[in-house]
Amino acid sequence: MTRILYVEDNPQNMNLVCRILKHVGGYEVLGAVDGYSGVAEAEKSKPDLILMDINLKGDMDGIEAADRIRAEADLPIIFCTAYSNDETLARAKVTVPYGYVLKPFDNRELEITIEIALHKHQMEVALKAAGVRLEATLQNLDDGVLTVDQAGVILLANPMAVQLLGLSKEVLMGLNAEAVLRFEPL
Repeated sequence: MTRILYVEDNPQNMNLVCRILKHVGGYEVLGAVDGYSGVAEAEKSKPDLILMDINLKGDMDGIEAADRIRAEADLPIIFCTAYSNDETLARAKVTVPYGYVLKPFDNRELEITIEIALHKHQMEVALKAAGVRLEATLQNLDDGVLTVDQAGVILLANPMAVQLLGLSKEVLMGLNAEAVLRFEPL
């Protein structure tokens, strides 16, 4: 079951959104009432997604709480707020949220935003894992491998390529492949 942490200091909004989330998606909903408890609950329970109100009571608003959570864990966060001014939006964007839903919101809009955020996060996790596997493969190949862009600029050199070319990785990065490789006509 997908678990969502909802950080909201208004009890009526908390109850309403919890009922909506349980009804529309069958989500398990965890709650927190301020930034500090939101950060603590995210660390403790590792939810699948966080809905974060921006204007929270206390010293830590939702943007700061989201920033602290993202520094410790790779969790998708959607801001769910009544604030849409440019300053608030600029601050929120720095935390790289997966969505920004304005209150009062449409239930279907919230459901779609959650589903897209969950899917996007799954794809990003899978892509990171594939990247780690590819990097491990390249690092352990007995063949030299260079990756170049369309202009021929070297973007990646595995350890064997570095050894075969006799240049450090730092020197190779950014050079044109033609400058370090000799191509002879057949």
